Amino acid sequence: MKKISFILALLYTTTSFATDRFVDATYGSGNGTTMFSTIASAITASTNGDRILVATGLYSEGALTINKSLTIAPQTAGAYIRYAGNITVNGSAGMKLYIVGMNMGIYSYTLSTNSATQTNRALVSFVDCKMGDLTVSADAYELLAIRTSVSNSTTMRYGSFIASKTNYLSISDEANSLNTTEKIVLTADSIMGSFDMRADNYAVSMSNCLMNNLTWYKWNSSTSVVNEFYNNDVISNASWMLASASVPAYNFKFSGNNFLGAINFNSGGSYSGYPLYTYGYYWDTSYATGLTYLTTSSLFPNPSAAGFFEWTYNGIDIPCTVPTASNPLVLTKVIGTTGTTVNSGNPNHEFYDVDLTVGDRGRFGGPNTWNNFFPASNPSGSRAFIYNLSIPADLFPGQNVDIKAKAYHRN
Repeated sequence: MKKISFILALLYTTTSFATDRFVDATYGSGNGTTMFSTIASAITASTNGDRILVATGLYSEGALTINKSLTIAPQTAGAYIRYAGNITVNGSAGMKLYIVGMNMGIYSYTLSTNSATQTNRALVSFVDCKMGDLTVSADAYELLAIRTSVSNSTTMRYGSFIASKTNYLSISDEANSLNTTEKIVLTADSIMGSFDMRADNYAVSMSNCLMNNLTWYKWNSSTSVVNEFYNNDVISNASWMLASASVPAYNFKFSGNNFLGAINFNSGGSYSGYPLYTYGYYWDTSYATGLTYLTTSSLFPNPSAAGFFEWTYNGIDIPCTVPTASNPLVLTKVIGTTGTTVNSGNPNHEFYDVDLTVGDRGRFGGPNTWNNFFPASNPSGSRAFIYNLSIPADLFPGQNVDIKAKAYHRN
């Protein structure tokens, strides 16, 4: 008999809390224990595990600092809390902060001064929020952004960015060694400026996103993990670059992506006598000279680097140097069907569409289809929603099967 274990991690649950504290500007001075007229005063009075339930309205309280494990959510399901001011989160070991339905407009969240560790992170979750910038500026945070809109830039070090929007998304380095058990997950996002990978701590799984420019300065290069780039839609004239000099190893799989026009690949450049984008260096392209992009040549992957690089069923070729028998790189290239996206994605089972047919290319194909995150109608309303499911594509006799899922709850 097969042994099946199922692990479901809910981002927002309905378990009991220490105290529910209510905020409404019409409360006047409130009672100082359960009723408050400002969010700040409710946070001051709260203890770890409390819920702060906020009435609909505009709260102009200025800069706000949060350093406790709290849930901050609208009193009315599906409503928004409008907050005019910047919010800073000071994390600590085991902290769990859930912020639901907060609209900050041009104002920003900053996560900083974290006393947690990588083995006991501070979890900060944003569900259905809106803000100007979202900045993770310290180690040992786990960031979960779900159906959240960031009008400018998002910077993170570890976590998930799901069904969300941002102009620029950058993953910055964290002070720890290569991790081969967890991944940074980016699914069903809109990233219309650029995505920059600048860290070697975790591998990245990026799927079903609508995106533009892509730059991988640095990455987790362990060949026991895979940096995945599946079923994304890439707008016309996007520019892509992966480091190609002094790279310790490649471990990339690009499959089932849909290119909506010409794709420009990095074709060279130098800065102060060093190869541009040498692995481990963080060159700013605004100071670089000689950087060009072409549709006819690509410096990556460098065949002299070790590891593997797969470019399959993307509908276009990558014009790179093909390794010879003397090169350590294993390169796999399968162009697949050009033109149509229907049933032209990767034919392996793990890439099947949700109707169990061969996967389509692009963000509407594969198991993480855009339609699953943005359906024409949502019969689930505000109930729990699974956003990441890990399950084997094939089962074999005697196999122990681990099924892992992550989900969120609006409120």
